[in-house]
Amino acid sequence: MKPKVLFVYRTRRQPVLDNWLKGKEPDTKLFGLNHLQTLGYQVDFFDTAYSIFNPLHWLAYPLEHAILGQVGMGFKLDQALTLLPRLNHYDVIVGTGDSAGLPLVWLKSLGLLKKPLMHMSSALSGALRAQPRSWVVSFYRKVFRAVDLVTAYAEVEREYFIRTLKVPPKKVVFMPYGIDFRFWARRKKVKRSVVVAAGIDLTRDYGTFFKAIKDLDIKVEIACHPDNLKGLTVPKNVRVKFLIDYLTMRRMLQRALVVVVPLREAHRSAGQMVALEAAAAGAPLVVSRVRGMTEAFDLKHERELLYAPPEDSLAMSRAIQRLLKDRRLARVMAKAAGSFVRRHYTTKHLAQNVAECIERVL
Repeated sequence: MKPKVLFVYRTRRQPVLDNWLKGKEPDTKLFGLNHLQTLGYQVDFFDTAYSIFNPLHWLAYPLEHAILGQVGMGFKLDQALTLLPRLNHYDVIVGTGDSAGLPLVWLKSLGLLKKPLMHMSSALSGALRAQPRSWVVSFYRKVFRAVDLVTAYAEVEREYFIRTLKVPPKKVVFMPYGIDFRFWARRKKVKRSVVVAAGIDLTRDYGTFFKAIKDLDIKVEIACHPDNLKGLTVPKNVRVKFLIDYLTMRRMLQRALVVVVPLREAHRSAGQMVALEAAAAGAPLVVSRVRGMTEAFDLKHERELLYAPPEDSLAMSRAIQRLLKDRRLARVMAKAAGSFVRRHYTTKHLAQNVAECIERVL
């Protein structure tokens, strides 16, 4: 009999599940839950904890605010405490992100959580690396002694858990990210006519991207957060879209002659989702050569995509122009990338990896 598993998310996931069933949203934010259920696992989640009206929200707020102020990473202790009466009724607990999972790690270290805990980390190493002298680093080094397994989306993150947080190597597993290939691969007959860049995390380097495309005779569209553009002057050939929905994002990728993922080296996973989604949508890729990308996927330069050195606008511009001018090369690389992602980096593959980790901690 398959074990009972509880997934703990940062925000409500029932709307995500409902929208996925309606074809309005990819299943990426479920982190494989739906596919694990197909594999025979009993996997539950609860949305009851995610409200500012939860009295524990205000009780836990001082600690979360203190940690957030130090490293910019949430600590949803109110959610963890609300779920605590349920946690020990499951065989395995899976924290699906840092702000949701870190309080579970703490509860585990205190002995209040008695079941095996799998923590899926995505950005913690980058946040802590940026503040190496913070008390938060020492705090997490202590509490992570209790975790049963940590997964990381890039080898550079795995290294940090082992070297800095002193988690035993056997307890830290590299697990590649996965996307909802079917959602992003659904295509309508639209003309590819723009260069596209997208992403809202602060590892995005739109300054370098703007320098790379400002003198090109091509329309450019970017999808991002207003904070990504603070202090930047948007070139005249760029149209900006803020906080768009998934269907709009899919149409952007389907219209892209080239998708660019401009990144700074942040020593963490970065740009992975957009790169995989663009490949599924059949768009040629130019990506900054940062460890969070190159050590996460076996996507090769000049086979599935073109890499450019980070913060090198000239190299990025040359890569973009190369794909714009050589459309045959662009089509060949886009087809190769899409095929590779479909065979290796989908949410079904992610679920299989999560299942292996669940069995490992039992």
